[in-house]
Amino acid sequence: MRRTDREITDRAGIVGILEGAKILHLGLFDEGYPYVVPLHFGYSWDGELPVFYMHGALEGHKLDLLRADPRAFVELECGVEPISGGEIPCKYGAAYASVMVRGMAELVEDPAEKLRGLSLLMAHQTGRSFAFSERMAASVAVIRVTAAELTAKARPMPSMGPRKPAPSMTPADPMLEDAVRYIRTLFCNDAGGHDAEHSLRVWRNAMHLADAEHGCDRRIVSLAALLHDADDPKLFSTENNANARAFLASQPISEAETERIVEIINGVSFRHNRDRRPPTLEGQIVQDADRLDAMGAVGIARTFAYGGAHGRPMEESIRHFYDKLLRLRDGMNTPAARQEAASRHALLTSFLSAWYTETGEPEEGGAAP
Repeated sequence: MRRTDREITDRAGIVGILEGAKILHLGLFDEGYPYVVPLHFGYSWDGELPVFYMHGALEGHKLDLLRADPRAFVELECGVEPISGGEIPCKYGAAYASVMVRGMAELVEDPAEKLRGLSLLMAHQTGRSFAFSERMAASVAVIRVTAAELTAKARPMPSMGPRKPAPSMTPADPMLEDAVRYIRTLFCNDAGGHDAEHSLRVWRNAMHLADAEHGCDRRIVSLAALLHDADDPKLFSTENNANARAFLASQPISEAETERIVEIINGVSFRHNRDRRPPTLEGQIVQDADRLDAMGAVGIARTFAYGGAHGRPMEESIRHFYDKLLRLRDGMNTPAARQEAASRHALLTSFLSAWYTETGEPEEGGAAP
């Protein structure tokens, strides 16, 4: 690789790129010419290298090609954004993160592996688990590409100054800087309110709350806040906090600290921890910080962003106010969070009042006081 300064070699960084991409480009040989086709995919790991699964019709040109010559090349990318060079055209460029793989492609014949491949594909594309019948699997072809060699590299977006305020990290915080780069890659394609900016807002909330509390471990709070969505089941199909653990394993951090961070992350979700108060101050701070970002103006914007990204009508997003948002104020753990939640809750109820006035719809059970 010519630009070794951009090379990504750690598994955490590679996972971030794979999770950020939804489409790969599969290259095959076609009578001496390259044949490249874009495909949705899922993946798993076989030792140190990934295995990719794709699907398609039972017959077609790409199937004929891989039967004739199984050598394959895979390319995928995420986070592609133009970088302005102002008035100098040669200064223009692009931010990106990409993975290239050489390997062998073959049709999956084993029924159990076909079911697994299809499940991995749908989990990666939708963040949901689906059950496939053997009849469903038999109606499609499943292609497996087993990687033999892999390279990855990334060029991050340069600082945009006041347009995107960054957390005030100093060179004394290299681990936090690495975490920010990791989540920017991991969430590079999210437009549903769970992007990297959400995690950074949670981090800022957590630091504000930590300022009001004495005796908390700020580094543990920071890492848990930045990584709290790294394995959200709405977004990823990982198990046992694989994304968070992959990043932490690449850092000079002890196993005990890793388990503390993972425990805090697992205590954040409102769905799974509705009435559970985290046992540690650090956990309480991170849980409060995440829930504050689901309230107020930002919480309203995120609710409709998530609904739009998942094809939900606005009325269903309004229902989410009653299912979750209006319940958050009374579940805050720390005094500073309770104070901040009061004003954000008031904005939620004010919005709902305006919604019902403008739409003429009957108010659903009355907004919480």
